[in-house]
Amino acid sequence: MLEISDCTRRGRTTLELSQRSLAARCRLHRNTVCALENGSTDPSFLTAAVVLAAVRSEPPARASHMLTRSSLRELGEALRARRRSLGLSQERLAERAGLHRNTVGLVERAEVSLDLSTFLSICRVLDVTTVCLETGCVDVT
Repeated sequence: MLEISDCTRRGRTTLELSQRSLAARCRLHRNTVCALENGSTDPSFLTAAVVLAAVRSEPPARASHMLTRSSLRELGEALRARRRSLGLSQERLAERAGLHRNTVGLVERAEVSLDLSTFLSICRVLDVTTVCLETGCVDVT
């Protein structure tokens, strides 16, 4: 799996965008794009999805702070359904993903801001490879 920083940098370069142009396209601050490319921050899942959609030349994405709470609920419900279909308890999923046992419940109820590393850990355990939200579909493999 390519790191988010590599995907962002390569996509931006391919599209001949400056960091400032990519940030404007995603409605993010330029420093956020810079930190993302340098790998100096662990972005929220939604920020990563917005940037990846932008560098894949998909329709302009909405900034993570502009996404609705229903998107987070939709994501939580999808993860819950997948967990249940695999017969996993929240505690067992958390254990396999290396997370605190309360984290899974908070994510499923959209009560916590989901960072990318937490999201990817959950997706690996649930064997989820693509997530579709308002920003479009994002491969997480």
